[in-house]
Amino acid sequence: MAPEVDLLISVKKLLKKANVPVYDLGQQRPVKFPQIIVYIQNEQELTDLKVMDYIKITVAVDVYTDISQQGQALSLGRKISNLMQTLNLSEWPLRYSDYSMRPLIDNSLESKTLYRLAFLFDYYIYGKKD
Repeated sequence: MAPEVDLLISVKKLLKKANVPVYDLGQQRPVKFPQIIVYIQNEQELTDLKVMDYIKITVAVDVYTDISQQGQALSLGRKISNLMQTLNLSEWPLRYSDYSMRPLIDNSLESKTLYRLAFLFDYYIYGKKD
């Protein structure tokens, strides 16, 4: 399995522990909150990771809640940041690096005003030895 596929599958599986629906970016999703959207922020060509020592990859995690539920969003955000620091991949060696988070007011979903926590998690994925 390619490292980016392993990463996305592992992140989605891990974030389901937060008991909130988890979706891929662009995936059709209901207008029900809270919800989590996951995608790789910095797409890279990963054609031959076996000859590289490692790559740095950033996973974006967006947490959406109703604008009136900012406390719920912050509590969920703490849970997500703790979970993401424990991430392991099924096939690739991985090391957590750092994260950042920005709170935003978001009107991108059918002009509904939402509270959004925009996380970026940095990891190093190491090449496999033959």
